[in-house]
Amino acid sequence: MGAHLIPTLPLLKGETPSGYVSRTAQLYETTARDLSTDLGMRWPQLCSGYDEQLKRLSWLTGFALDDLRQGAARKILNGHYEIGRTTATTGVFRKTTTALCPQCVMEAWETHGVAGLYQLLEWSVRCLGRCEKHGCALITLPSAGHSHVTYDFARQVIKHFETVARAAEKPDLLHATQFETYARTRIWAGSGADDWLQNFDLTHLYRASLTLGAALSGRMKLALPELTMEDERHLCELGFAALRYGPENYVQALLQLRRQSKSERPYYTADLGSFYEWLWEMREEPALKSLIPLTRVHIFQTYPVPLDKEVFGERPEREIWLTMEEARLRSGFGVTFLKKLLGHMKGESEDVALRRTDVRIDVGQGI
Repeated sequence: MGAHLIPTLPLLKGETPSGYVSRTAQLYETTARDLSTDLGMRWPQLCSGYDEQLKRLSWLTGFALDDLRQGAARKILNGHYEIGRTTATTGVFRKTTTALCPQCVMEAWETHGVAGLYQLLEWSVRCLGRCEKHGCALITLPSAGHSHVTYDFARQVIKHFETVARAAEKPDLLHATQFETYARTRIWAGSGADDWLQNFDLTHLYRASLTLGAALSGRMKLALPELTMEDERHLCELGFAALRYGPENYVQALLQLRRQSKSERPYYTADLGSFYEWLWEMREEPALKSLIPLTRVHIFQTYPVPLDKEVFGERPEREIWLTMEEARLRSGFGVTFLKKLLGHMKGESEDVALRRTDVRIDVGQGI
């Protein structure tokens, strides 16, 4: 038999347990930390989704434990969290800042008062910048002095009421994106068995989409602090479109990067840009076991790679491409003559032929 709180507020779908305790504390005119202590819970551990704290809250309120878990950011490892039915790291999970939809919050305040100030788990996921219900941009409140004060959501909203009210009055409306729709689905429903991105957590999904989008848009460098929300959402959408529909679509995006290269002699680290930098950083990550081999094969098939050169830990089994200098040394012909000869074989104009930087070995069989 449970010892339910009297009165007990309803738990909303997707609401965080810490946010629930925060608005309940307003009902009892106290702080979330003090209410937690009075009820035999530990506020810092509840904020981190510790299971024993969720079980205690379930016993106190009568709410299903699974419902509380669904709205909790449950700590798995240091810096790693279970977010609904997926996972993420602090790279995309806002642990020490308060993000919210101003229109959702003001509607709740006007309808139910301060005890209605709910917090949704998805508001704390950085790569979700738009409220699905209102179509407006989320806002971030000024940081509190301590992270566990930040989790006292209702108290933070009350403190910054004017900021929230102004944002709700003149919301920044945003269009929906496939990237955010997919990320939200991963949080609340998980991934399908046939989803080739199923092993990606939210951080992998965000960084892969963002950096690939940057490469496809021609950005040679990607400075995250300098990106506007509009830029970030555009790049994520662009990169996600190249990733979402399977390996073949992804390989086509890599070939597009090769075609749009502006270098005198294209090179894979330059063409893939910040996406390659991210892949190299994550090369030991098991979740990328499908992405990295595809990228490696693309590099071996598309760029001259010496047999003693490792790409993501492996060397090419055979040379497919040669630089014009390597072809000159092997054939004994001059570079200009070789370019014109290969251009003639492929039916290219002299202008196009003279811009050639590499040659496939199966094209120049005599080399």
